[in-house]
Amino acid sequence: MTQSKAQSPRTLRLNVEDNLIIAIDRIAQGTTIGQVTVQVEIPRGHKMSIRSRQAGDLMIKFGQVIGLPESGRQPVTGSIR
Repeated sequence: MTQSKAQSPRTLRLNVEDNLIIAIDRIAQGTTIGQVTVQVEIPRGHKMSIRSRQAGDLMIKFGQVIGLPESGRQPVTGSIR
């Protein structure tokens, strides 16, 4: 699937409480999603933060805590392992 430059990649936020979104389409480095800019390419299907986090902040998906980030990453910097 090829995307035009004018078309934004699709993402999915499963719950209003979530601070993670899922990339439905590959998201190229430098793409702006909302108020954040992707720092590295995000593969299709990967989770990413929608705002800045600090070490110890909870990662929330499905409205539930699913983990803690390894470090304070900037928004949408890559997949969460």
